[in-house]
Amino acid sequence: MCTMASARLCVRLLALLVSLLPRAPSAAASCPLDLVTFLPTAGLASGADCSSSSEGTLITGLLCAATPSCKMVLCHGCTDTAAACPCVYCDKITAFNGSASDQMFLFRGQLIGQGVKQVHLPRGLEAGDFLVLTATMQDFIVALSLITDAGDVAFLLEINFISKTAKSNSVIGGVKGEEIPNKDGNDFVLEKSDSVPLKYVVGESGFKLYVYDELYSTFPLRVSSVNSIYTIEISSISNNELILACYM
Repeated sequence: MCTMASARLCVRLLALLVSLLPRAPSAAASCPLDLVTFLPTAGLASGADCSSSSEGTLITGLLCAATPSCKMVLCHGCTDTAAACPCVYCDKITAFNGSASDQMFLFRGQLIGQGVKQVHLPRGLEAGDFLVLTATMQDFIVALSLITDAGDVAFLLEINFISKTAKSNSVIGGVKGEEIPNKDGNDFVLEKSDSVPLKYVVGESGFKLYVYDELYSTFPLRVSSVNSIYTIEISSISNNELILACYM
């Protein structure tokens, strides 16, 4: 706790901590102020349940406190010296465009798992959630699963580096559903790697999975609700050299 005698030292320490935070490009540098909670993310996200403000730098904290589910902030025309900038605050993320790499939005997320094969979510998923993962894939056949609290696999993506195929399915009550091959027109872009970037957008009726920031798979919801999904898991035939890092 800072006392009057140590207030000047505390201010210096705070300035040092702020200087160590990841910095967004100038287009989003002033909005919002809290880069501890909001992570600068390259690309362009679409949102729902949004509100806007013409003075983003002045009321960012107040507006996001008023809407605690605020997941994303889009800023327009902000500069390092701007006294105010128009900002849009959204409680849901509905899509992601990674090809717009010159764009920037701020995602309200926190690290919930790192260096593990299974991530337990702090709550059930909600429509509008955005999951940002990095996966280590060093086996020939790898599976990514979104698992419910009852143990059902709501979304299973099986990646086969031998046949160069990726297929989606569900496993409910121990029974596999109808298999869906990658239908989005993308070639098999995956390679065995220590760092494969993945992003999930969760919707009311299904999921969108982005690999290397490109839409790779869409999958319908086959369980009763996305709120029942509490676990993300990565597995393989040899069960080794697979880890996840996950922001939510």
